[in-house]
Amino acid sequence: MICSITTHLPATACHSTIRSSLRDDNMLGERIAPDDEDDRAQVELLQARLEKTVLLTKKIRTSQSRLETSGSSVQQAIGPIYNNTQRLQVLTKSDSISP
Repeated sequence: MICSITTHLPATACHSTIRSSLRDDNMLGERIAPDDEDDRAQVELLQARLEKTVLLTKKIRTSQSRLETSGSSVQQAIGPIYNNTQRLQVLTKSDSISP
């Protein structure tokens, strides 16, 4: 692929690079019409963006999974403390109400 996923060039620069590479002849030696060049360049650019989106989606899913695992661990660790605190608050209120 001509436009690398890691390329930080503006879309127009990447687009013109693709266009210039397609301008000559295609693999069969046939001349490519200007409209075809633009279409192919746009498709190439969209494919690069799609690949980048797929990679980002995978990274987000991995991060989400780690976050859920961490949250579950925290919940298990804090749960007993929270429950004890709730009981103590109830006891404290009942002691303050009793004469």
